[in-house]
Amino acid sequence: VEHRPSPRKIVLPPAVNEILRQDFQCSQCQCRYSTIGNGYFCPACGYNSVIQDFDQTLTTTRKCVESLDVIATALGAKHDVDVAANVVDQILEDQVENLVTAMQRVTEAMFAELPTASMFKVDTNLFQRVDDASNKWRDATKSGYGDILASGQLDFLKIMVQRRHKIGHRQGIVDQKYVEKSGDRTLVPGQRLVVRPEEVVRLADILDQLVQGLRKILISNGGPTGR
Repeated sequence: VEHRPSPRKIVLPPAVNEILRQDFQCSQCQCRYSTIGNGYFCPACGYNSVIQDFDQTLTTTRKCVESLDVIATALGAKHDVDVAANVVDQILEDQVENLVTAMQRVTEAMFAELPTASMFKVDTNLFQRVDDASNKWRDATKSGYGDILASGQLDFLKIMVQRRHKIGHRQGIVDQKYVEKSGDRTLVPGQRLVVRPEEVVRLADILDQLVQGLRKILISNGGPTGR
């Protein structure tokens, strides 16, 4: 018997809409627009910028973490403190998923802009695997993630990517595969992951540093600045 749980619904009061709103300006036609959640393309001209989307994801994540107390207070007033705590946990988990997805998308798109990109075979999920993605960049440019991030940052990134998989596919329940792949010895199979605000902020900062470093590598290897 196989059970595939559906995503948990989050009912938010109108008071948090301003916190979660994302404001964009299209770099092609200069149209200004706002969304609640990810804005994948300009509604006026259809242009999509992976760099702009990545930067906006970082901004929204940081804004959400900074506003958790406000969100919890609004939910506590409308429902109760237990509902507020559960929704805050869900928001933090959602930010981990959003950040890892944004990392995969932007690093894949930037790699494709390398003049030599067509010479390398890339599978669908390669850029969500930290070591494989780093090795692919090193093969193409002689520079990998270890030239941008410290070893402790890389280890943390690997842990958070594995947590994203458990959040998305096992509702945050740790299994032996997670322990082996992440190297995280603080948890054992059967335990429930708990995402802390400071971990989300650290992940955002590390990804920001990584992408800025990759943009420099892309430019130095004859690619564009990234779109």
